[in-house]
Amino acid sequence: MRYAENKQDFLNVADELLNAYLNTSAVRGGAFLVASAKLNQYFDDPFVFILKCDFEPKIARITDEKSLLNQVEMAINAKNMKSIQYPFMPEEGMLEPAELKIHQASHARYFEDFLKYVEYEQSMPEILHHQVLGLVQQQLERDYEHKPEEREQEEKDLEIWAASEKRELQEKWTPTQVMDAANYLAQQKPDLEMRIKLDHISVKAQLADYGRKVHIARQGERYVILIEGDYLHFEKGVSPVELLRPDDLHAVIERITREEENDR
Repeated sequence: MRYAENKQDFLNVADELLNAYLNTSAVRGGAFLVASAKLNQYFDDPFVFILKCDFEPKIARITDEKSLLNQVEMAINAKNMKSIQYPFMPEEGMLEPAELKIHQASHARYFEDFLKYVEYEQSMPEILHHQVLGLVQQQLERDYEHKPEEREQEEKDLEIWAASEKRELQEKWTPTQVMDAANYLAQQKPDLEMRIKLDHISVKAQLADYGRKVHIARQGERYVILIEGDYLHFEKGVSPVELLRPDDLHAVIERITREEENDR
């Protein structure tokens, strides 16, 4: 409708909109208006407005000695006019082609009839979930190209892993493979979060931090998470840890190794 080449094309699309409204469950008599208007200051293409105002009984009375019309039985009431504007303009000079704006003084049930035609995009966790599964599937195809039985078992294990609320480390990919996958996802959304829980200790970082500032390693039968950064600060309360003079990393690793050997 925005790009109708002539008046007749515009009217044809307007008729389709009117017929769609007539098929709603809450159709009411009144005026159904379709208009286009251009904001020349910012845009070359016009906006489209669809307006509906209802007929209301006995809302006006016209009386004077010259008028033969004493009472209006039915009249258009613009007080509760509903209007749909497309596209949505959140700010002057800015358009959102994927959104429209509904202007209405009160809720109208017939807008609900259009909701079944509205598709909602996947949430970011859902998108991330599907993309990770896609990357894993691609890796399985490369690793088990000539091993159909082993691949089938891996795919079953993948389904169980993906559906689990609490997931453990699978130990299937090398750090390089994980970094490549993390970089691919982070390029699409740089602020993707990564949440890890080591026993009772929670770590919250960005996915892009893996391999750069957050590292995961094994020491015997235990896991170790290494976190690096340029500064360290504490929140809420005071603890003696804030007085620490940190050891060298190699000294810490040696101490962890000795403790692990003593626990055997």
